[in-house]
Amino acid sequence: MRAVMLLLSFMIVLGIAGCAKGGSGQEETAETDNAPRLLFEDHFDGDTLDETKWARCPEWERGGGMDVWDNNLSYLDGNGLLILRAEWNEDEERVHSGAVRTYDKFSAGYGYYEASIRFPVARGIWGAFWMMVGDVGNVDGSSEDGIEIDIIESINNESGKCNQALHWDGYAEGAKSASKTNTDLEIYDGEFHTFALWRTEEDYIFYVDGKEIWRSQGGGICPLEGYMKLTVESAAWAGGGSSRCIKALPAQMEVDYVRVWETNPYETQEVPESGE
Repeated sequence: MRAVMLLLSFMIVLGIAGCAKGGSGQEETAETDNAPRLLFEDHFDGDTLDETKWARCPEWERGGGMDVWDNNLSYLDGNGLLILRAEWNEDEERVHSGAVRTYDKFSAGYGYYEASIRFPVARGIWGAFWMMVGDVGNVDGSSEDGIEIDIIESINNESGKCNQALHWDGYAEGAKSASKTNTDLEIYDGEFHTFALWRTEEDYIFYVDGKEIWRSQGGGICPLEGYMKLTVESAAWAGGGSSRCIKALPAQMEVDYVRVWETNPYETQEVPESGE
């Protein structure tokens, strides 16, 4: 009788262990194993920029001197947003604006890069989410050794336009580029929208709110690692410094989150609403 009781107890223990090992726990492990690996994420919580992930850009002149990046104009609002502000400086007669980057903090190669952004509408001012990869300044007729990737630029936002672009072989004589101008994306409605780049071995693929809008190989696919930038700037050729520009300022670009995966996480699932 005692042997039977011991056998029953042993079978019960095995049954409990089997239940714990199987079911939802096992399914969750399988789903996690199959999901793309998240390489970088920032939701801009708190009231201080996470300096393990971001650095404010050097206070360089931009747009032929019409703009200068100002470290005081890049900050968190305490409600989960990164603010990149643009202001007109009356004494200098030019724009001051905010900019941050992951230089020396985070870089990656092939992968899916995504940000949720709300852009301002202001003539002569534009916001951007972009990357610097490899040696962009090396002029050799190819982008395989370096490329600037503009995931989104809100240039000519007052006309409802924006663009994606690729630049290589430097920025002077011999510079090359490819770009796509968009006029019907409706991203200036006061809401957040997602902007993404999927870097693959075959193409640079660009998305807005989960929809592919352009793909290109530029001057050849660059496999090297690069860092991200979130910036606001101005230039006279875009209307910076005009009376309409000055009247529209101050203005600000707001970023809800930035994420980077090792590959496209939405191939087998729906794109979440921006802001989730």
